[in-house]
Amino acid sequence: MKKMFLLAALAAPALALAQSPPATTTANAAPQPALLAPGVISAGGHEFNVTLTPDGNTLYFSRARINWSQITIMESRKDKRGNWGAPQVASFSGIYRDTDPFISPDGKRLYFISDRPGAGKAAGDYSIWFCDLKQGKWGEPQLLEGPINDLGAVYYPSIDENGYLYFSANQGRDSDLYRCRVEGNKASAPELLPFNSPQVRDLDPIISPKGNMLIFSSVGRGNTPGSDLYVSFKQGEGWSEPKALGANINTPGNEGQAGISPDARTLYFTTARLVEPAPRATRADARKVESELLSHENGLGNIYFVDISGLSPDTL
Repeated sequence: MKKMFLLAALAAPALALAQSPPATTTANAAPQPALLAPGVISAGGHEFNVTLTPDGNTLYFSRARINWSQITIMESRKDKRGNWGAPQVASFSGIYRDTDPFISPDGKRLYFISDRPGAGKAAGDYSIWFCDLKQGKWGEPQLLEGPINDLGAVYYPSIDENGYLYFSANQGRDSDLYRCRVEGNKASAPELLPFNSPQVRDLDPIISPKGNMLIFSSVGRGNTPGSDLYVSFKQGEGWSEPKALGANINTPGNEGQAGISPDARTLYFTTARLVEPAPRATRADARKVESELLSHENGLGNIYFVDISGLSPDTL
């Protein structure tokens, strides 16, 4: 697996308060990430891959077992008070290893990857599938056809309003970023993005709805041993040199599996930001130990979100 976090998925309580990206405290301060729906979406296991419907009222993400033997796409809806409800298994998921959901800018199609039968690939390799919205419900999954299936395992599809699909693919030990054009049920021949390098592993690209900003994970570009989030901006027919997002987002640990809100003002990403617990004042019993292990503060990866409305080539 190419994922950077090997974490368990566990159950969550029913509700979390509605949240907005935290405001900066001073004019020059960088926005600080906030934990997404603690105890509900960001629970005691491994949650990642946020995508939202255009109205922002339904959210999809992934949960996985620690050994990746099961990965499931989950759905959460806002109630009338703006609270995220207890996640349910998405209607098209729950049997195979499904992950990396992405809703198209018009809200009419949901892309994801799966190792389900029908792609003609080696066991364990992922292909890109999609569901179309029909009468308010997702239809049956269909395989995205075309030369894209000639690559090895493919991951993290995202598409802009112009019909360009971005994704990463593993070719042996390497991982690079590609794009192709999608028309109907078929993708054109993939083209390698220009800033790929044999010395680095680039993963999990997310394109903004207008197609002018690409955020992705990379291992080997910077001085940290883990994965960091980078951004590149469209410049004519090309792309700017990728730059690392700020220290408010990237840490010495792993950051990755990004998502962008429909208005491109909020970034979602997964990271493990362990808050050192206070020393126990009294001896813990078994229930207390279990509670600590199942808490979202157990040091495993959680979903964070942060305001990126000010992000531009001039701010990095």
